[in-house]
Amino acid sequence: DVDKEDTIRRTRFMSLCFMVLSLAFLGVREFRWALESPILEALDGVLVSVLVGAMSSDRAADWTLRVVNAAYAKQAKTVVIDVTGLSCIDTAVADTILRTVRALKIIGGECIMSGVRPEVAQTIVGLGVGSNGLTTVATLRQGLERAAVGAK
Repeated sequence: DVDKEDTIRRTRFMSLCFMVLSLAFLGVREFRWALESPILEALDGVLVSVLVGAMSSDRAADWTLRVVNAAYAKQAKTVVIDVTGLSCIDTAVADTILRTVRALKIIGGECIMSGVRPEVAQTIVGLGVGSNGLTTVATLRQGLERAAVGAK
């Protein structure tokens, strides 16, 4: 089908144009960070932020700004932060995540952290913050299930 192939070709071209424009506006570093820590609307009032790879202080600060702005813009009641894909979490990154949780609470949001491994739990406890209202679950699925119950 010639029309179908043309539509596919045009869609691919537009996707490529979008990527080029995104690189031009965001810069390569910020674009890569956005890909490594997407913020998606999973359900009405529920955002999910999946963190992948190594998290530097700069990337963590950029992520904080993006997730808080997204939660405010979408009027999200819950943000699920999945840390399963982070290669490591040092105290600076854990502190940034916890500051983000507090910022989200100030604008009326709740946070659920999923994918917390034992070493991540130790880092958080080592900061002396305890849970401070942070709900943690083992998997992203559990986080989404808990968020779905709270969204009703």
